[in-house]
Formats: sequence, C-alpha cells, structure tokens
Amino acid sequence: MSEYNYVRNAGVKASEFCGFRKPKLVKCLVCGEIFDASLGICPVCGVGLDQCVPVEEEEISYRKDTNLRYVILGGGIAGVSAAEAIRKRDQTGTILILSAEDYLPIYRPMLTKNLNIADVSSEALFIHPEKWYEEHHIQLRLGEAVDSLDPERKIVRTANAGDEIDYDRLIFATGAESFIPPFDGWRKEGVVTIRHLSDSRKIQEWMKTAKTAVVIGGGVLGLEAASELLQNGIHVTVLEAAPQIIGRQADADSAAVLRKKMAALGAACLEGVQIQGVEGEERASAVKLKTGEVFPADFVIISCGNRANVKAAREAGIQAERAIVVNPFMETSLPDIYACGDCAQCGGVNFQLWAEASEQGRIAGANAAGERISYQAQVFGLNLEGFGTTLFAIGDPGRQNGVSYQLVKITDEVNHSQEQYWFLENALQGAVLIGRPDKTMDVTKAVIEHTRHEELF
Repeated sequence: MSEYNYVRNAGVKASEFCGFRKPKLVKCLVCGEIFDASLGICPVCGVGLDQCVPVEEEEISYRKDTNLRYVILGGGIAGVSAAEAIRKRDQTGTILILSAEDYLPIYRPMLTKNLNIADVSSEALFIHPEKWYEEHHIQLRLGEAVDSLDPERKIVRTANAGDEIDYDRLIFATGAESFIPPFDGWRKEGVVTIRHLSDSRKIQEWMKTAKTAVVIGGGVLGLEAASELLQNGIHVTVLEAAPQIIGRQADADSAAVLRKKMAALGAACLEGVQIQGVEGEERASAVKLKTGEVFPADFVIISCGNRANVKAAREAGIQAERAIVVNPFMETSLPDIYACGDCAQCGGVNFQLWAEASEQGRIAGANAAGERISYQAQVFGLNLEGFGTTLFAIGDPGRQNGVSYQLVKITDEVNHSQEQYWFLENALQGAVLIGRPDKTMDVTKAVIEHTRHEELF
C-alpha cells in the first residue's frame, strides 16, 4: 500500500507551534458564530456588531501532547473546528484534513447572501487563510474525498489518488450535498444548486446576460438567492412545494407578509406547487408545473434542502440513519471514530446549521484529543435579509399540536414591521420579527430565558 507520510513529532516540540492569537471575539446572537470583531460583520449571516456580544477566548484546561494521527474527513466548518480543538489540546499529534473541495474551507452561508462574492474575492470567503493552517501544523489535502475505510486496520482510502492513510482517531465531517427532487430535466445546462464556489461562479456568469430565473425552493437559502437575483436586475419566480415559504422557521402569517413584500418588488412566489420538470433542449429555458403552467427561466436554481454524506460511513459498518448516529460526545458506533456537523445526527436530530456544526466540530475534536465533554444543543435564531426587509425567527412559533399558545402580535403599518410572540403557560417560546432588526438581541435573550409575558409587555 502507499502510505501518506505524516510529519511525526520527532523534533517537533510544543514550543515550536505558534500560539492561537487572541483577538477581541464576539458572538453573533442571530446565528451563534464566534468571530474576530475586526471583521465588522458576522461572516456567516451578515448582521452587524450591534447584534453581537463580546465573548472570551475558550479556556483550555485539558492538554496532552501525543504521537496520535488525527484524520478529519471534510473541509467545512465542522472539520476546521475539530482541527482547531485538537491542536489546542495536543500540540504534537499530526492533523490531516481531507477535503473534496479544491479550495480552502469557506463560510458557505455567504454563497447565497451575495451571489457576486466569489467574483469579487474568493479569499473573502475563507474561514482561515492558508498561512493559518501552516502555522498550526494542520495539513490540508484539497480535492481529495474519502472513498472507503477499513475500521479494523484504521485505514482511510481516498477517491482520487487511491492512497491508504493510517489514522488513530478519525472524524467524519463530510457535510451534506444539495437534494434535487426527481423531476425531469434537472441535469440540463443552466440548472444549479448553490453549495460550492463553482456553483456561484456559474450563476455569476449567467447573470451577465440572463433576464429571467426560477428558484425552486422557498426556504431561507432559496429566498436569499432570489433577493440577490432581483438586485441584479433579473426577474425571478420562487416555486415552493410546501404550503408556505420558510415553513420550517416561521408561521403562515409571517410568510404571507414576506410574500407580499416580494410581490411589491416584482418577485412572483407560488406555494404548494408540484414541479413537472425543466423545459428546454440541452439548456434550461423554463420550469413547468404539473398543472401545465410554465415559467420562463434563463437559468434555474434548486434549493430544496440537503442530504447528509454518509455513504463511506455506512459501508464501513458505522450506524447511520438520515445521518451518522452519534452520542453527545460525537462518538459513532465504532471506536475512535467521531462524526460532527451536517453529516451527523445527535439525539435523533440532524441540525444542518452553521452554529451547530461549528460546536459539534469543537466537541468532536476535543474528545478525539482525549478530553471528555458533551454537546449541548443551543437555541439559535435565523436571519433573512432581503426584499427590502429583514426576518428574524427563533424558537417555537406555535408548532406543537394540541397545545394552546398565547400569541402576541404587534403590527406597525407606518414602518412596515410586524412582531409575533408565542407563549406557553406565560413563558416565551418563540418569536418572529419582520423589519425589526433592532430587537434581535433582546428577543433572543428572552426566548432563551423563557421570559414571562408581564416582563416583556
């Protein structure tokens, strides 16, 4: 077999590693990202520092330098967070990240928030510059996905080069891929998801000449993309299979308010539709519904959710359902193998949220290095900025069946804003704010603490 040559720790002392810099850190109250305040805005959801609070650098009490070989499969935020957590605890073990992408790990959520960002500068998307990985002795192999693994021999096989890589601790952070419903014509030229830089670059090129576009999927990512298309002068139609847009995060009334704002800007939005397929010869020219209605499209964006990458794990005998099953320590069903982020499910839930992936990566890395800490699910909000307004949703917007909620609704016709608050037994469970970004911080705190009605109103 051809082994990957690790730089063993012979001659490498802890003192040779650069210490982690300690910038002024802040935590975004919308998405949960912790970042250097000098960036000015959250690099994940784009909100300003007014919606962030200061946080201290993580205090590490556990440290143990080893000869262990850590292999991380996946170059997303979960994999990067795992690598960073390992290095903070073990300064001599070797760390290798295998990434299927051919570029450095990026802030993926920004791909739909700014469709031109890759054209301006790909570096603006990088979680860390290349130098950061070199300084912390974290090896990156880009453009290399996992093909299979042999848990008994502790070997990973790569898809491209066919190398066999030995490991002592293995972390699955393989993420997810966009789900494409099985309708006709989705393979045509001019049809794309938004998951990779290559997808964004295609869209940037198409936008130069396109006049119409269809977005299939009315979740947050699809709506962000639709708003971006409008700002680039493209007539856009959003088609959603569910009864309402943003159905996972908001109530029907909030969705109706947003739909009205979309219509005022000329964006068509149809809910509860069934796609027949993409029309056109070799290239997309329209999207047809099963009702026969046709919507012209110079290109089509599909945003219908994601599916966890579990193939290699499942074939290796690791327990997997919708995603790789892990316990609160991010351990899989096989020893010395962990999973985190979009490819993992903890407590039966596959979160697929940036903040969750980052935190799960930290937990997986810390435990792989020998610490014993558990993952605690947290409450994070969701922010949508587009169509001339903002929508912030957090907690439970009255979703439990058979439960009698108390709803407080505040509408401001002058400022075109709306606030909704759901209470159970007088305790705040969730909220949706439209056009009130100034209240994000206070409402987040109130939902997390289940603030009582009389304390808010």
